Amino acid sequence: MPAMRDRVIVITGASSGTFPGIRVSTVSPGVVATDFGLHALGGGPDSRTLAAAQAAAEVAEVTAGVIEAPRADVYPRPGLREMAASYFAAEDMAAAESQPPFAPRRP
Repeated sequence: MPAMRDRVIVITGASSGTFPGIRVSTVSPGVVATDFGLHALGGGPDSRTLAAAQAAAEVAEVTAGVIEAPRADVYPRPGLREMAASYFAAEDMAAAESQPPFAPRRP
């Protein structure tokens, strides 16, 4: 799984906060099964071949659901919220990133 920086921001027209009529939701998927890596500057893997990759249609369905029923923070796959909480609670993020699922597993 990539670092927790890969996110989708959804902006809808609900009224809240300082800017009436605007609500922001963060959708934080894990690895999404696309060919993005094949076209990325510097190259990367075809994430469609990764075992933990989630179908793009599933992530799109969750994202569309957030537009219909806004929530501040959404994780499209069970367990990702807990993983994110653990990552951000780590005293040493570098140490957290050196462990699976952030670092490749060694054979």
